[in-house]
Amino acid sequence: MKTKTVVGIMLTLLLVGMFTLAFGTRHVEAEPSPITVPDDYPTLQEAINSANEGDTIYVKSGTYYEHITIGKSLTITGEDRDTTIIDGSLNGTAVRIDADNVQINEFTIRNGYRGIYILNSDGNTVSQNNITRNEWEGLVIENSANNLVTNNLIGFNGGNGVYIFNASNTTLQSNTIASNSLTGVYMEASSSDTVRNNTLSNNTIFGIRLDDSNNISIVGNTISRNEHAGINFFNLIESVFYHNNLVNNAEQTSSDDSPNAWDNGYPSGGNYWSDYNGTDFYGGPSQNETGSDGIGDTQYLIDNVNRDSYTLMNPILFFDAGTWVGVPYNVSIVSNSTVSKFQLNEIVKTISFNVTGETGLGFCRVTVPNVIVQNLWQGKFTVLVDGGEPLMINNLTDEAYTYIFLLYLHSEREVIIQASDISPPAISILSPEDKTYSVNSVLLTFTVNESSSWIGYSLDGQMNVTISGNTTLADLSDGAHSLRVYANDTAGNMGYSDTVYFAVDTVPPNIEIQSPENRTYTTSSVSLSYIIDELTSWIGYSLDGQENVTVTGNTTLSGLSDGSHNLVVYANDTAGNTGSSYIVYLTILDTASPSISILSPENKTYATISIPLSFTIDESVLWMSYSLDSKANVTVTGNTTLSGLSDGSHHIVVYASDTAGNTGTSEMIYFTIETQQEEASPIWTEVVIVIIVLTIGAIAGTALFRKHRRSQMTPQ
Repeated sequence: MKTKTVVGIMLTLLLVGMFTLAFGTRHVEAEPSPITVPDDYPTLQEAINSANEGDTIYVKSGTYYEHITIGKSLTITGEDRDTTIIDGSLNGTAVRIDADNVQINEFTIRNGYRGIYILNSDGNTVSQNNITRNEWEGLVIENSANNLVTNNLIGFNGGNGVYIFNASNTTLQSNTIASNSLTGVYMEASSSDTVRNNTLSNNTIFGIRLDDSNNISIVGNTISRNEHAGINFFNLIESVFYHNNLVNNAEQTSSDDSPNAWDNGYPSGGNYWSDYNGTDFYGGPSQNETGSDGIGDTQYLIDNVNRDSYTLMNPILFFDAGTWVGVPYNVSIVSNSTVSKFQLNEIVKTISFNVTGETGLGFCRVTVPNVIVQNLWQGKFTVLVDGGEPLMINNLTDEAYTYIFLLYLHSEREVIIQASDISPPAISILSPEDKTYSVNSVLLTFTVNESSSWIGYSLDGQMNVTISGNTTLADLSDGAHSLRVYANDTAGNMGYSDTVYFAVDTVPPNIEIQSPENRTYTTSSVSLSYIIDELTSWIGYSLDGQENVTVTGNTTLSGLSDGSHNLVVYANDTAGNTGSSYIVYLTILDTASPSISILSPENKTYATISIPLSFTIDESVLWMSYSLDSKANVTVTGNTTLSGLSDGSHHIVVYASDTAGNTGTSEMIYFTIETQQEEASPIWTEVVIVIIVLTIGAIAGTALFRKHRRSQMTPQ
C-alpha cells in the first residue's frame, strides 16, 4: 500500500511539472544575426534572394559588379560608403527597389545606366550613399509614395541627379546634389513632396525643375551656380518656396508665371537672392525704427506673377539644436557676419556662437523655436555680445518661433543668449592641459571664482560626474579627450569652463620594417625603410644588438660584413612611449671574387733557381694555390718559395677562394731563369801557360846572371 502511495505522489508531481513547463515557459527568439556578404553569400543578389522579409544584410567593403533587384522589405547596409561599392558596369540599373519599406545605406552606387530605381514601392529610405557617375539618372522614384532620401551625395551623373515622376509625400532632405549633366532634382506630375535643407549646385541645366506638379515645399535649400537657372517651374501650383539661398545662378528662376508662394510671411521671411539690391533700413515692414530685422524693405520680383515680399538680406544658416519633446529642431541665423562655433548647451541653458567681420556694423537675426525658448529660458532671456549689451536689440514672436535681431560693431564677437537671471561662476581648468599624456590617470585641478552649491565635470561630452573639488581622472582610454567643468553658484546659476582638449597615449608606436627583409642579400649596402603609425620624437636602429644609431628617416646600411645579421628599429612617439619593430634577420652573401696581387716574382730574369713567391689578397680566404707554367695547382697556406726552377722562361698564376666560395685569379706573371756562365778553359792549357811563364822567367834570370858575371870578370 505504501508503495502505491509513493508511486501516485511521484506521478502527480511529474504531471504538475509538465503542466508548469507547458504553460509557464515562454519561447524567446534570439535576435537574428545579419546576413553578411561575402561571408555568407558571395554576391548581394544571392543574399537578397535568400533573405526573409525584414532581414538585415551587411555588406563588407569591396566592389560588387552587380545589378541587384530588391523585391522584399530588407535593410541593406554597407560597411563604409566610400569603400563598399555597387558598380553597374556602365549598363542597366545598379539597384532596383520593387518592394515597400526597404532601407539602403552606406554604399557608393556608380556606373549604372541608373544608380537607384524605386518603382511602385512605398516607405523606402535611401541614406548615407554616394550615388555618382551613372550614365543617366542617379536616383529615380516613380509611381511611389512616402519615400525618404537623406544625407546622400548625388553628383556627376550623366543626366538628372534625382528624377521623381508621379510620386507623393517624397522627402529629399540634407543631400548634396551637384555637378549633374542635366538637372539636380527634376520633379514631374507629383504632389505633396518636400525638398528641404539640400545643397543643389553646379548642375548643367537647373538646380530644381518642377513640372505639372502641386503642393510642393522647397524649404531651406542652398541653390547655387547652376548653369541655366536655380529653379525652373512649369504648370506648378499651390507650392511654397522659402528660406532658400539662391546664389549666383545664371538665372535665379525661369518659369511660365504659374502662381506660387515665395515667402513664409513676416517675420519668418522669404528667400535670400544674391542679386537682390534692396536695403534693410531700420524696422523693415513695421518701420518702427528700433533696429534691423534682416528683411529687405522692397520686394524681389520673380516673374510677372510671383514676388518674394520678405526677402532675406543675407544667406540663412541652419544649426542643429537637438531634439525637444521628441522632435528634432534647428536654430537659423541670418547675418552679414561669418558665424562659427554654434552651440546649444542645455546644462548651462545657453545658445552661443561667434560672429566675425572686418569693419562696419554687424547684424544678426536668430530664429529660435518657441519650444526651446520655453524649455531653456522659461520664455525670458538676455542677449550678450562679448559679455555686454548689443548696440541694438529687437525681438518678435509668432506662434512657432522667437526672432531675435541684434546689431554690433564688427570684429570677432561672442554672442550668448541666456536666461535673464544668469550670472554664472567663472571656472578655469589648470589641469589637464592641451597636450598628450603617457599615463591614463591625470589630475583634474581648477578654480571657481565664487562659492558653489554643486560642481561636476563632463568628460568627452558624457553625463556630468559630481565632485567636491580637485580630483583624478582615472582609467582614461587612449585617444583624444575633451573636458569641461561645471558649477552652480549659491543662486543656482550654472557656469562652465572652456573646453580643454587633451590626449592620452599609452600605446607605443607600431613600427613595420619594409626593408631589409628576412632573406639573403648579395651586397654589403642594404636600404633601411620602415613605416611608423604615428608622429615620433626620435627614431633609431640597432644592428646585431649594438648600441642604437639615431636616424631621421629611411637610410642605407653600408659596409655590412658577410654572414648573418639582425635588425630592430625603435621609435619614441610624442608622448614618450617607445615602440620597437619585429626583429628582421638577414644574411649578406659576398659574390665578389677576392682580388690577388703577386709581389714576387716579377716580370724579369733571375740568376737563381729559387725565388720567393709572395702575394696579397684583399679579404679572408679559405684556400690558396698557384699554378707554375700551367701545371696543376699547388695548394699553399701563404707566401712560399719556388725552388728548383729550370733555366728558361716561366709563368705563374695565384688562385684563392673566399669564405663565400668566390674564386679569384691573379694576373699571370712571366719571368726567366739564367744560371749557366761561359765554358772554362781545359786544365792542360793552364799548365802550358805556367810552363811558358816559368821558362821565360828562367831565361830572363839566366841572362841577368851571365851579365853580372861578365861584369865581375872585366878588369878594373
